Amino acid sequence: MKNKTEQKFVEEALKQIEKDGLDALSLRKISRDMGLSNMAAYRHFKNKDDLLQKVAKETFYHFGAQLTQAVSESNADTVLENLAKAYFDFAMSNWNIYTVMFSRSFRNIVLNDSSYNGSPSYTALENAVKLLLPNNDHKTNRQYETLLWSTMSGFCLLEMESTHYDEKEAKRRLIEIIQHLKRCFVDK
Repeated sequence: MKNKTEQKFVEEALKQIEKDGLDALSLRKISRDMGLSNMAAYRHFKNKDDLLQKVAKETFYHFGAQLTQAVSESNADTVLENLAKAYFDFAMSNWNIYTVMFSRSFRNIVLNDSSYNGSPSYTALENAVKLLLPNNDHKTNRQYETLLWSTMSGFCLLEMESTHYDEKEAKRRLIEIIQHLKRCFVDK
């Protein structure tokens, strides 16, 4: 970030998205909430998409850091369970942000940013699979990565929509599913 004010705008944007969703995000409202003039945001950002690029970087950085830490603290026996728990914890504690992160409009903003250098969250998944399946070919690993990512993502989205959400039970079910997938790929 260029300066503290710009960082504060990003933090306020994240709060606004988490509270009201992406559609309600407004540069003017953020400026007012920060006690600044309505036009203050435009001194730091060209437009809403410019702010969203910085929000995307910040969000994916934190998501990737959480997943990377889970993988780095794991061995081959625990890596998938730890990764799934970290994924679940991030998604469920950042509900609106998470759904926005993987929305088409947010993805297009990220992909149009020439300074974006890949997803640290997906790199954490790749490293987990390499730890678990060190001798597999790239194609097999990619299939497993896709299956795991899709499973974790879909599970979290379903839990967000559940009317009977129980965090402990949901996490137990996710780990059970991940262990089943692990048996299918590793113990075949």
